[in-house]
Amino acid sequence: MKERLKGLEEEVVRLKEAEGELKRAVVAAERIARELKAQAEREAELIRKEALAAKEQVLREAAEELRRLRGEIERARQAKTLFLSQFQALLQGYLDSLERLAKE
Repeated sequence: MKERLKGLEEEVVRLKEAEGELKRAVVAAERIARELKAQAEREAELIRKEALAAKEQVLREAAEELRRLRGEIERARQAKTLFLSQFQALLQGYLDSLERLAKE
């Protein structure tokens, strides 16, 4: 009986030690989980900031391209107006010459 009691007491001590180890493992796992979550949140924030910076860069480049294209369109319109004016003057000169020839 004493041996049985001693064996049970040893078993209780062993189980309490195992329980302590298990509790320490759970605490460590919880700490690791918190650290992983914090790291993931930091990385997500970094990714968000990088995406925002990339978006801003794309918007700046698009705005610059739009300004450049609008400038080209305006220069093309001015060139067209100048061409039409010069072409009209040339045609008017030919018409005046034809009218002078016709009067002769």
